[in-house]
Amino acid sequence: MKKKARNGARGIATRARILDMARTILTDEGLESFALRDVAKRAGVQLGNLQYYFRSREDLIEAVIAAESHANVDFMDALAENADDLGDYVRRLAILMIQEYTGLGGRLWPVLRLLRTHSERFRKVSQEVYRRHFKSMVLAMRHFGARDAERELLQKARLITALIDGAAMQAHLWAHAGSSPSFKALCERTGELAVEIATG
Repeated sequence: MKKKARNGARGIATRARILDMARTILTDEGLESFALRDVAKRAGVQLGNLQYYFRSREDLIEAVIAAESHANVDFMDALAENADDLGDYVRRLAILMIQEYTGLGGRLWPVLRLLRTHSERFRKVSQEVYRRHFKSMVLAMRHFGARDAERELLQKARLITALIDGAAMQAHLWAHAGSSPSFKALCERTGELAVEIATG
């Protein structure tokens, strides 16, 4: 029994190491540099061992995207638990997500945008990512006492997300976005508009 537990823990660690290296290659070098053989080599595993966990390049990319999506939703859920009210939650969410999307985490989402334009599989992955994101926002709005119909809350979640995504895309155009006054002003104004949407 102990041997099985060690193998299980080792397997979990190996899978996590592969995912971490795959994420690094995707965010630092892009899709064109992404090959299973290279991921395996850099992760310190045999290609056959990697393929035990992820049978194809697409399976591994999907797993990286899913892990990033789940981490974002966990962050959103924690933010809702610690915010003072709905306005505080939405304002902080907008600012922090723009910062995230213009940093290292934001380098992964363009990969998904590219893949979903050519692949039905990744269109579905993208839809699932947004579904989880919207669900988290709707639950947060309910948590803070929003009484709107479910459809209205979902529409607000979509509008806020579109606002954040658009602001993040604009911020990507600026050099040193995170430290510029224009970037900070964009984050603050986006946060204010997101609050208006959520509370209106």
